[in-house]
Amino acid sequence: LVDHLVARAARDEREAAGTAPSSLAVASGAEGLSRITNDPIDEVSPVVSPDGNTLLLTAISYDASQNVSSQVLVGVNPSGASSRTFFTSSKYIARGASWLPDGSGLAFVSNAMGAFHIVRTLSRTPNAAISIVVRADMAPDADRAAVSPDGKQVAFEMGRGSSAG
Repeated sequence: LVDHLVARAARDEREAAGTAPSSLAVASGAEGLSRITNDPIDEVSPVVSPDGNTLLLTAISYDASQNVSSQVLVGVNPSGASSRTFFTSSKYIARGASWLPDGSGLAFVSNAMGAFHIVRTLSRTPNAAISIVVRADMAPDADRAAVSPDGKQVAFEMGRGSSAG
């Protein structure tokens, strides 16, 4: 519910200001900016794969009432190629992704197993099997997973009412 309210509030603010949904760009030093996405949905939270070949983003689309209708992880080529690869199913919400240091998979927040757990993929392939890293009851309202450089720890945001034990 909080995600829906935050996403909806952000969307409502943009609409009131007459601005378009978020899109992503890549900066290449002195060469300036290159827009790499331009879809009529919100595209946020970009993370570049360790090999630099995939830019992973969270794509958020809305229904006619401006409620979040899907929130998925999508991969695009950071050089600007137009192909898109869906890494998660639109049946569930996925957000707050981070690549594993070796690029072999992802860590992110998902409700594919019921509650919003922090999960990791078991491979780099789209729609790969996932396993729970941190259960929802241990970290309610978790978001934005960040994997340490050695791959042994995951840092994440947690709601204020939560307590780590």
